[in-house]
Amino acid sequence: MSTFLSKEDYRASIKSYRFDQLLADEEYSPEDVMDDAESEAIATVKDALFGYYDVDTIFAATGTNRKKNV
Repeated sequence: MSTFLSKEDYRASIKSYRFDQLLADEEYSPEDVMDDAESEAIATVKDALFGYYDVDTIFAATGTNRKKNV
């Protein structure tokens, strides 16, 4: 299950109707869709920033400890 991002985080970046369409896929559960998207995004950011930042610590943060702009 997504641990870094919440449904509200996705809604800030994608139109609600499109997000709902993605989650309505009968082949995959909403959790699987969000997990895949989150994993891919985190991997992309880690690849770009690992030499400059402690990306493991950044992406281990949850809840109010997580920076909204990451």
